[in-house]
Amino acid sequence: MADRRAVLIPGQGYDTRGPLFAYGGEALRRIGFDVDEISWRPPADLDLDRAGAWVAEQVAPALAEPAHLLVGKSLGSFAAPFAADLGLPAVWLTPLLRRADVTEALHRRGGVPRRSRLRRLSRPVQMSCAA
Repeated sequence: MADRRAVLIPGQGYDTRGPLFAYGGEALRRIGFDVDEISWRPPADLDLDRAGAWVAEQVAPALAEPAHLLVGKSLGSFAAPFAADLGLPAVWLTPLLRRADVTEALHRRGGVPRRSRLRRLSRPVQMSCAA
């Protein structure tokens, strides 16, 4: 049994058997993590306004045991408040950055720039190549 535990939190249409989680989970195992995968089937009528509460219901039981890292994808990024509240490091793959509840939790953990910085980062960059 490893000293550290990572919890993988799927997306809506991307479960923990997908390549991002398969390779990421294997990398975590190789550096000494136990890896627990959450499996879920979101309701077909789940809208984003109710998704945060639904994700919290799915993730809370996995955090009954101590965890040292969360890794979540898209819909799973609604678990960011858990990471912020518990002071857990986390990796968010394609987080829902247009959701205030997600970005506020990321700000609390210092993981995402404020809106004005995001605007500057999202402007197209013109590049030229000198021959």
